Amino acid sequence: MTFHLEWYLADNINMSKKTSQNGFLPLLSKMARRGLHNSTRATIWKQIIQNCFNSVTGPCYTMLQGNTQQPLQQILQQHQQLYSAFIQRLRDDITKRRLLSDAMVHNDVKRTSDDENYFVFEDLLDHVMIIFSRDVTVHRDCQVKPVSLIGVTDAELLSEKTSSVTNKECYPPNGITPFEGISMVAAPFCYVGSKADDVYYLFRHFYTRYFCGLHVISSHQESIIPLCKCFEDILMESEPQLFYHMLQIQVNPLEIAYSWIFQAFVGYLSTEQLFLLWDRIVGFDTLLIVPVFAASLFTFRSSFLLNATTKQDVIDVFSDFTIIKVVPLLQLFLFQ
Repeated sequence: MTFHLEWYLADNINMSKKTSQNGFLPLLSKMARRGLHNSTRATIWKQIIQNCFNSVTGPCYTMLQGNTQQPLQQILQQHQQLYSAFIQRLRDDITKRRLLSDAMVHNDVKRTSDDENYFVFEDLLDHVMIIFSRDVTVHRDCQVKPVSLIGVTDAELLSEKTSSVTNKECYPPNGITPFEGISMVAAPFCYVGSKADDVYYLFRHFYTRYFCGLHVISSHQESIIPLCKCFEDILMESEPQLFYHMLQIQVNPLEIAYSWIFQAFVGYLSTEQLFLLWDRIVGFDTLLIVPVFAASLFTFRSSFLLNATTKQDVIDVFSDFTIIKVVPLLQLFLFQ
């Protein structure tokens, strides 16, 4: 058994390195669907992001607007340099002015740092989240648009012509009002990147492409409400007896699973298992894997849940995630 595991890990690393050198998006996605090794995960994730044109031009879009006729390869070569310049501009903005939302960000990071898995990253995470709050391109690039506060700029206030002003800006600048737990979603990326720029790069693109939908009430198919409905539909179809039993004891399964979906299982799964789940999100390019995995947990614990008589019993059944393995549960649930 040990021999086969070592062979698989070695083969996975070798294939990941070859695929990374090739840079072909379908192969990169295929590797992500298989699960990535820690040593190659950051590289593969970055390459998948960079192979998506919209993501490549995301934070650097304004700088590249005059060069849209260039081949994609040339744009990719310029991307890292432009991205570094863009991040430096955000840092300059942070030093020039303070915002009320900064205190909200700092407080949320402090709550996240209470978690034993992320307390060592408090300073790094705080820096990343402040940069995120100042990134004016985030709102534009979100697949599911958050509802933002709109205000007038300082220049407009001084002009005393606010009644005829048409140029408005979001507040906070990224258009996302800080809420409790947003820094928790960013915290796992501190394990993937060693520098603040790398951590922010991955978190920003993950959030704008995937996680933004988890925090917005919308009819978009990958926003929180359709994903919750997807979870209920899957569970009703796969475990009708369990679903009926839980309703009989006046426990809606979604009450238990909602926080899992909202946080994309951050704070529940171990970091290793969390990344295996996120590999599939990147590989399949969809958040639907999250409600599917949530339903698989109910199937896995069905024998205990059928004996539950109160909501506290149900909560106790899901109190320990340390033994949860993402890949076997998904395979068992999808291919049984």
